[in-house]
Parts: sequence; structure tokens; C-alpha cells
Amino acid sequence: MDFTNDLSRAELFLQNARKIVKVEEVLDLKMGFRPCTPTGFPILCAVGDLVIATGNCRLGWSYAPSMGQMAVELAIGKAKNPIYLSDYCSKVNA
Repeated sequence: MDFTNDLSRAELFLQNARKIVKVEEVLDLKMGFRPCTPTGFPILCAVGDLVIATGNCRLGWSYAPSMGQMAVELAIGKAKNPIYLSDYCSKVNA
């Protein structure tokens, strides 16, 4: 693992994004570890008015479309917590 605080790669992505869209302001730029769970399954659940959608680890690009849709359905009350995705959700709602 790389524990350095090198933002040069993030700056490169931001620079390339500016070629496509107008970036008015960058409020904060951080990099960190990929959010992984011990089981490898993502965390996706609603706790009150809060929707938690994280833990994709290296599958973020693959999971993003489905998790985004499921997160929206949770947020608007169209779906119930898919507890099969993570045992963390059942613990939070217990």
C-alpha cells in the first residue's frame, strides 16, 4: 500500500476533466484507501433519512450503475434495504 499523500494523480484527472467540463471551484481534494469490507460485499442501506452506499473496493466502476440506482430507490422509498448485500445493514437497522 502507498501511504504517501501524493495528489499528483488526482490533479492529473482534474486537469483532464477541465478539458471536458468547466470546473468553477474545487472545494477539497483528497485521496485515500479504497473502501473495502471484510466480506468483499458493498454496504448499501438506508438508516432513517441517510442512504449509505460504499465498500465497492476495486469494483466501483462495475458496481456504480446498479448501486446508484438502488441508492436512489432507497432514498425515495421505492425499495427496502437489500440486506443480502451486507450484514452491516442488518446490524445498523437492528
